[in-house]
Amino acid sequence: ELMKLASVFQSPGGMTSDSSLSVTKRVRSSFKSSNRPSFVAAFCQSNCGDVSPNVLGTFCIDTGLPCDFNHSTCNGKNELCYGRGPG
Repeated sequence: ELMKLASVFQSPGGMTSDSSLSVTKRVRSSFKSSNRPSFVAAFCQSNCGDVSPNVLGTFCIDTGLPCDFNHSTCNGKNELCYGRGPG
């Protein structure tokens, strides 16, 4: 429905665009003026890697003991060392 509404507004060809001519602004204002409930959009960031707050330290999944601090390993294997945290 949003794409359909946006396609109704024509871009002013050959003119410098400013905020009053913006298609985005016109689409948003048409949503505000209608008798519709508020609309909230969210855009996820999927390319930011691991952002979980593993602030409780790293532990070996096989023994539950803390990982070797200097090498992040458990019995010489880094595959067994995982961070813990509230996330």
